Amino acid sequence: MTTTLPSRRNDTPDTVIREVRLTKERLARKFDFDVHRIAADARARQGLSGHEIVRVKPKV
Repeated sequence: MTTTLPSRRNDTPDTVIREVRLTKERLARKFDFDVHRIAADARARQGLSGHEIVRVKPKV
């Protein structure tokens, strides 16, 4: 199933939420709903992004 992203000027909270949920569902299906595999993929893509990764120490 292919969707078209709405133009930025016509975005409404509903269209943004719908697109986020669709992306979440696609990723979940791709990794058989395995949260560990989804997170590993996100970390791998994050590392390839070229952006600085900032890690914050947890509050105690």
